[in-house]
Amino acid sequence: MNALSVFSFQENHPVRVVLVNGEPWFVAVDVCKALGLTNPTKSVSALDEDEKQLFSGDSNFKLGSAGKGAQSLIILNESGLYTL
Repeated sequence: MNALSVFSFQENHPVRVVLVNGEPWFVAVDVCKALGLTNPTKSVSALDEDEKQLFSGDSNFKLGSAGKGAQSLIILNESGLYTL
């Protein structure tokens, strides 16, 4: 089961977090925005493969905004978060 939480970083930067098998995974684009990294693709490409994964959710679980439909997003584990 996946559960979504949203944390605020310095009050202005929401970071979505999804639990995958009981472990927190952070939405990469949210983390990059919160850290002031302007090129999330480049930032994430430097991470080890075990620090990131593609998350597309399922029909009962959406990370996207209302009206945007299902999205596939790169998510980071705790190690990937600290590496960024």
